[in-house]
Amino acid sequence: MPFLILIELVSYLARGISLGVRLFANLTAGHSLLNIIASMLLNIFMAVSILFKPIIVVVAITVLSALIVLELAVAQIQAYVFAILTNTYEGDSKATGGH
Repeated sequence: MPFLILIELVSYLARGISLGVRLFANLTAGHSLLNIIASMLLNIFMAVSILFKPIIVVVAITVLSALIVLELAVAQIQAYVFAILTNTYEGDSKATGGH
């Protein structure tokens, strides 16, 4: 019996940790992607001649705007998944006699 209690305790702790790590990793990946793309576009902007700079600015704003929209969509999906998994884990906890 004490061994089963230990297994259940580890199971509940692992669920919370995995939920937090999953959310952190997904949101950090999006921010890292934006940072990498912005740095790359800045390097390209600095390397080209003055004649092509307006074109690079338009491309940079378009690409970064699209990535920000994608990042917002990912954030909404992550919030939805986080809420669903939290409710599922809480329901499992109550079903097995947890508080």
